[in-house]
Amino acid sequence: MTRFLSGDKIYLRGLTKEDCQQDYLCMVNNVEFLSFVEGIGYYPLSPRGLEEYIESNDNYSNLLLGIFENNSNKHVGNIHLSQIKPYHNNCMLGIVLSKDFTGKGYAFEAVNLVTKHAFETMNIHRIQINVIERNDRTVNLYERAGAVKEGRLREAFYYQNKYHDILIYSVLKDEYFSRLQNK
Repeated sequence: MTRFLSGDKIYLRGLTKEDCQQDYLCMVNNVEFLSFVEGIGYYPLSPRGLEEYIESNDNYSNLLLGIFENNSNKHVGNIHLSQIKPYHNNCMLGIVLSKDFTGKGYAFEAVNLVTKHAFETMNIHRIQINVIERNDRTVNLYERAGAVKEGRLREAFYYQNKYHDILIYSVLKDEYFSRLQNK
């Protein structure tokens, strides 16, 4: 399969139904590890459910990419630009990474590759990122990638009989280019 975006450690490419293998199912059905990801953990996903998810995101409002390890070509996660609105030049960003591949810099590299593509190729002006407040690792990831906290949605995410706040982050195109110049 053709690589869409490439980095030092990982590459990103579109997903196909051939990617709906056991490792992918294990990743998205790991409810405990992905407990703070919207839409995961309420129902177990089947191979057909994954295929439908991939098919439903194959349009101009979404850019769903698999994250693959350069060395092994192993599918280690997904990154997703969703709700792409060309008339406003904005979108949402989300990422899921397999528990076995955290702490290796893969998520940071994937966020940087997709952000670069969004701003430099797709003419996106604003990327919004929603993250559950208790998800410290992901909050840190987005802040390191240059996202700015804009606000919070109070008690907007329900998990394990408790409501959690959602933090709203964003990256603007001019902030992205300013960071590039200051490196």
